[in-house]
Amino acid sequence: MAAHNWIDLSQDADTGIETLRAHFEGHAYDPHGHDSYLTGAASLQLINPKTWITALAVASVFAGNGAEHQSQVVYLSLVFFLVSLPCLGIWALLGAGSSRVFTSPRAITRFNPCMALLLLSATWLSVMV
Repeated sequence: MAAHNWIDLSQDADTGIETLRAHFEGHAYDPHGHDSYLTGAASLQLINPKTWITALAVASVFAGNGAEHQSQVVYLSLVFFLVSLPCLGIWALLGAGSSRVFTSPRAITRFNPCMALLLLSATWLSVMV
């Protein structure tokens, strides 16, 4: 790491709360690569708690009891997999397209609060309906 980049990890003696501060020189929004490959990103879903909670909830609600339980779980898993493929493809295309639209840090800074308001509105609407 270069001398002008730094990371500081400290722990408060009274509370035990850890604080991580970092500073890096350069342009964060310039095109650059990361070491995240398909297998690594896909493997992350194996430890993603949202994935497991959703799968358990669906299996417990929709898979009946009795002799057909195992076949119903397999069927539900297949449906989840087939639905997830186009969703992941669209998500990847949106991510690639957004790098062409948001070319400056200022554009991204404006976009993030808009998305937060959209998420808040959707959540609020789901509670009210």
